[in-house]
Amino acid sequence: MNDVVETEPDAEWGTCTLRFDPDEPDALVTAVVEATARASGTDPLAMAPLTDTIDPEALGQLVRTTSADSVITFDYYGHEVTVRGDGLVTAAEA
Repeated sequence: MNDVVETEPDAEWGTCTLRFDPDEPDALVTAVVEATARASGTDPLAMAPLTDTIDPEALGQLVRTTSADSVITFDYYGHEVTVRGDGLVTAAEA
């Protein structure tokens, strides 16, 4: 289950950070979509599918096979998404 690190998205800066379990295959995808939706103030179902931007399986594989201090960054739905190997996802308005 994803835990909100920031209890509320930062509306002024358009950011949101969530924690996910790197060992749970679906947790990363859920965290990316949830963090981006919260940062943008958008219903997750109204957003473009994550697969239009990045291969979720490849992203998950990278996170599972790299060190806890690894960082992966990509653009999704007008936000820069940063995935850390220690289980944090941050979506920040680009």
